[in-house]
Amino acid sequence: MRALIMTLLLGLAAAAQADAPAAGSGAAESLRYFDGRQWRPLWQSEHEIAEIAPANQAPAASLGAGARLVQQRGGLRIWRLQDTPGAGVGRSLAGGDPARFSPVFYLSPHGGARLVPRGNIVVRFFSAREPVELDAWAEAQGLRLIGKTSLPATYLFAADTGMAAVHKANDIQHSGKVHFAVPQWWREAYTR
Repeated sequence: MRALIMTLLLGLAAAAQADAPAAGSGAAESLRYFDGRQWRPLWQSEHEIAEIAPANQAPAASLGAGARLVQQRGGLRIWRLQDTPGAGVGRSLAGGDPARFSPVFYLSPHGGARLVPRGNIVVRFFSAREPVELDAWAEAQGLRLIGKTSLPATYLFAADTGMAAVHKANDIQHSGKVHFAVPQWWREAYTR
């Protein structure tokens, strides 16, 4: 019975992996983030970039003719870039608006569900804070308070860009002055 369950689980994992795009051959771990309980590694896609814009806004022309739309959900578009020298993700990110473009990450070097930083940070303090304290703390961190979450002493803050949110969340988490600081992600979900 145990062998049957393990075979089924391995088969499901293999099927999910077969449907998922690869993060890139030989992709190196590019980032770590705290998920509220532990630090997790991320692998940046070598061939995909996320465009974050209102759904009715025209796609960015700066991606070039070789870019192919692979997924769109509301105001988020995932583009696969042409596999030619000089047309990679790094060049597109460097030449684009950092508030509009973001790297696409995976939890495994072999692919899986896509993750894109949304530009927000969820912070849980050791105790509840007054609005004046929160505003002052957010200003000192270069953030803007969005509001309180349903969890005790937990608030949502906005950063300038998705990557700024990831780095700022990591800095805040390393400070030890909060229970946790977690970047908010758009995470691809698969239906069965």
